[in-house]
Amino acid sequence: MSSSICADLHIHTDASDGQMCLREVVGTAAQIGLRAIAITDHDRLHPQLDARISHSGGVEVIRGVEIRVTLDDVRVDLLGYGVTRTPQLDAMLRRIQRSRIERAAAMIRSLEDALDVTLGLSPSPGIGRPTIAAAVVAAVDGYTIDRVFTELIGADCPHYVRRWVPDAAVAIDTLRAADALISLAHPYRYPDFDAATAAIDRLDAIEAFYPYGTDRQDLVDLGRLEQMAAAADLLLTGGSDAHGRTLGAAGVDVQTYDRFRSALMHAG
Repeated sequence: MSSSICADLHIHTDASDGQMCLREVVGTAAQIGLRAIAITDHDRLHPQLDARISHSGGVEVIRGVEIRVTLDDVRVDLLGYGVTRTPQLDAMLRRIQRSRIERAAAMIRSLEDALDVTLGLSPSPGIGRPTIAAAVVAAVDGYTIDRVFTELIGADCPHYVRRWVPDAAVAIDTLRAADALISLAHPYRYPDFDAATAAIDRLDAIEAFYPYGTDRQDLVDLGRLEQMAAAADLLLTGGSDAHGRTLGAAGVDVQTYDRFRSALMHAG
């Protein structure tokens, strides 16, 4: 972790497809000296977080969520920070989770038939493709997580099943009504950067600091993101998108976090 990072604002727990429980995440954050973290499980508010911002083990914990949405014909991910539970948000997340469970069940059946194995998975809220990929690796010799995604369950692969996601405008309105500060996640992960950033004027922030990896790092233009943020009056956010046991691969410094936190306190 860089010594300049004080907050990791993109973390998944075992409430969705992460490996660590909330207690382990907080403990790890404290151990490496993070001041703040955001729990942004996929399409789910963490069931153990009952406030927009809480404190545990000397770490500030922000209740968030990551939601995939449809923006015209493009699917992008939004990060909602400091979320308050509302009936509308709960209803949207329940519908997404139903679709996740149905999609996972269909993919598991397809994989088990094709590979002649039993994966031993029972789809439940929060399940995602990484969980399915890990089960394939455990059951079938010669597979890695990357190979499962590349050959079996990645988009356009034979066992991929598309799931329902909400329209971007509806999701933004729902998050806004839930007092969320809304950021576009990992803008350089999408095939079409311009299409993915088409709705930033309706958002509060854009994720500028993210560990893209060697395959996409050459595409990242931080200066362009900073110019876009300045033009649209957006905050910059950042985080590791941690699903495993390592935090702080990316994040924000003290000055950036202080601006973010001030806006978060006034959101809604």
